[in-house]
Amino acid sequence: MISPQLAMTILGSDLAVPLVEETFRHLGEIVELRRALSARRVVVTGGAGSIGGALAVELISDPERSAPVVVIDTNERSVASLINWVNALGLRDNLITVVADVSDPVQMAEVFDEVRAEVVVHAAAVKHVGTCEANPRLAERVNVEATRILLAESQKRGVERFLLVSTDKATSRMNVLGQSKYRAELEVAAAAGRGLGAASVRLPNVWGSSGSVVELWRQSIALGLPVTLFGPETTRYYQSVYDTVRILLTLVTSPASAAGSTFVVADAVRIPLGEVLQRVTDAAGDAGELQHRIEAPRPGEIAHEQLTSAEESYSQTAWAGILELRHER
Repeated sequence: MISPQLAMTILGSDLAVPLVEETFRHLGEIVELRRALSARRVVVTGGAGSIGGALAVELISDPERSAPVVVIDTNERSVASLINWVNALGLRDNLITVVADVSDPVQMAEVFDEVRAEVVVHAAAVKHVGTCEANPRLAERVNVEATRILLAESQKRGVERFLLVSTDKATSRMNVLGQSKYRAELEVAAAAGRGLGAASVRLPNVWGSSGSVVELWRQSIALGLPVTLFGPETTRYYQSVYDTVRILLTLVTSPASAAGSTFVVADAVRIPLGEVLQRVTDAAGDAGELQHRIEAPRPGEIAHEQLTSAEESYSQTAWAGILELRHER
């Protein structure tokens, strides 16, 4: 059997061994949770990235899988790596890959015509604060317009369940990333109002995800380069990739997540960035005398991210640590 740790190693060692506590083990083991999708044709956009890829490799490695997982991603190199891994393990029948732009309506219509999706997990996004601040049109196209396109295609073709991967930055909406993801959540709520079984989930930072500060610091330390710290007391919320996959599998298979709500992870681990850096350097072992410089936060960055807000109204769910926010339609 392929363990979750082995599967995550395909995507990166920082994902495979996250230096953060798991707080959602109560949802169940991944190998059990994924069984509900063993016979479903699942589309994962951004399926060669960190979050989408984590979900995809767990589904692909399911020994009971009888329907393919369709991975859509623009990153040709990551898609090729995923294909190589799947081929090496003799799981080629479990995977269909499409190198495509989810914001291209013509291409998405063609893809959905061909793959006959039953479940869609939309994880493709421009997800970095700095990139979105510098490229707001890109954030609008990929985070909002693509969501609208995928929802329309899903509804047109009878997709049973659609789950948008959103971000905790949609709570405060203090930057372009948060604003664009919030608008994507509203698109999901509107589609549910038209009859599509759809929901969104706001995730905190996933430890070791591609392009994250954890990954960048680890690389800098390995190369003997100084790291940049944007305020040691700045806090972020983190969760492990395993908790992330548990949450996605739980929500996308539950009848409770079909009414357009946004589910909010309210039980992530809050860590000052100074401590994050310490955890990374401790894991690196003998890194020599670490050099670091402290700079002012970049545009769009906020000192303390938040999982919930007094401006929004939440209700408890059947899952400890997950709240439900219903958007007005």
